[in-house]
Amino acid sequence: MEKELQVFEFEGKRITFDFGDGEEMVSATEIIKAFEGKRLRDFAALKQTKEFIKELERSMNTAKGEDSRLWKKATRSVRGGNDPSLRGIWYEKRLALKLAAWLNPKFEVWVFTRIAELLRTGQTQPDIDVKTLEFVFQKIKDNAMEIHYLSDILEDLKKLKK
Repeated sequence: MEKELQVFEFEGKRITFDFGDGEEMVSATEIIKAFEGKRLRDFAALKQTKEFIKELERSMNTAKGEDSRLWKKATRSVRGGNDPSLRGIWYEKRLALKLAAWLNPKFEVWVFTRIAELLRTGQTQPDIDVKTLEFVFQKIKDNAMEIHYLSDILEDLKKLKK
């Protein structure tokens, strides 16, 4: 299977979801960047987080036996590779929700909504605010004015050439 990356924005910060390869992962590295003063290692060091990961991995691997080396992991670390968007720490969706709850209740609801939408429909509607729309509209207007200006120059050059 291949990667199925979906990128969304939460308050202007990029958050990548990977629902490919039979996994449902979220970039914890990108999540933590959206919250100044919070560190992933602080969340990971919590006793409750460690216990949650252990139980989550046990539930993810009930049919795999006791050899944990064969188990799917609730976390994935990507350090190299050709695609920089895949680098960083990735959390299984339930662990990502636990991280979101630790960070901010509003963000927890946002992550839950994106995951539920992706699982239900295979896609989600992007959150576009008025500022983003105004910015895009201004860029379109700027480009249209530039095209108009360049076409005037082109017409002048054609006249000079005759």
